Amino acid sequence: MATEPCQLDPETRDSRDELERQLIGNAIAARRHAMHISQEELANRAAIDRSFMGRVEQGRQSMTLPKFVDVCRVLGVTPSQLLAEAFASFQSRLNRHATSRRRGHRAG
Repeated sequence: MATEPCQLDPETRDSRDELERQLIGNAIAARRHAMHISQEELANRAAIDRSFMGRVEQGRQSMTLPKFVDVCRVLGVTPSQLLAEAFASFQSRLNRHATSRRRGHRAG
């Protein structure tokens, strides 16, 4: 039996899109820093404008799949690896937040 795709209201979709851009941008920046290369060098190697790359890392801009693949190639990871790192980082932050909230409730 086929199911209907989940429909998000525009505000929820915008919030989710913004979060995803930030997670992916943070993962790109973390990989770049680990490689000790500048944003400009990453952008040049991936044939992307440096200011565009900056907006991507800041989570203010999304990129096309072909450009994302180019960036991943320069960073030495597959797109699926970078996405997994981005969302694992988010899950880790959620877990820390939940743990700190539980501790706060016990103390009160």
